[in-house]
Amino acid sequence: MTITIHDCDPQVLHITRVPGELGPVVRCSGELTLATGEALRRELDLLSSLHHPTLTLNVAACRSIDAEGILLMLDTYKRLQEQRRRFAVVSGTEGAARLLRILAIDSVLPVFPTEDSAALALRGGGPPDEAAVNWSTARAESVAMWQGVLEALEEAPTAEAMLRITSTHGLCQRAEELVQARSGRGGTRCRLCPLFHALGARPEDVGCQSLTQPMLEALLAGDRRSARTQVERLLRLLESMPLPAE
Repeated sequence: MTITIHDCDPQVLHITRVPGELGPVVRCSGELTLATGEALRRELDLLSSLHHPTLTLNVAACRSIDAEGILLMLDTYKRLQEQRRRFAVVSGTEGAARLLRILAIDSVLPVFPTEDSAALALRGGGPPDEAAVNWSTARAESVAMWQGVLEALEEAPTAEAMLRITSTHGLCQRAEELVQARSGRGGTRCRLCPLFHALGARPEDVGCQSLTQPMLEALLAGDRRSARTQVERLLRLLESMPLPAE
């Protein structure tokens, strides 16, 4: 059974991963169905294996969700709950939210209208961790984080290196703080991040996925040399890219 939220194009599911405050956020747009859901299952399985404290799935932009998509959410929630970790679903306020209410999924899973409200609940209602005071400090924090990734690639377990690669860093936190200060709306922080623009500001650069995905694929293939080369290239870019005026 497929429940259509509104008229849709041929079945396509677009998946974007962004590092979140408490763990990765996976954003989906298009149709989450049996025909398209396997890629999302692989993404959630991978992230579930990395032991982030939380995992958030944003389906607010999904035009249709079938029974397979619902089962995927439930399975992920159950698996993370057994590991004493947390899973949240962001549904927006329109089609996907109505669907989850009709099926009473919101009585089983933690469902939130926005990523901001999900993060607020997951951190217990307190303020987010303090971000860097300026872009220069944020860059220094990001450089330190990615140098730590480079060190982890020498001898740490693969899962630990992948966890670090999919974690947030100083530039993410600075951009998120500025988004909140300016508009109170989440989801657009990459547009403020100098690294996003240094990469070319393409859709695949959201969440630095054009950088991190090849690193993850290299690690999954057992090719640490390639992963190290890519991290070294990123470090050079971080150190040389221009910063916004404060």
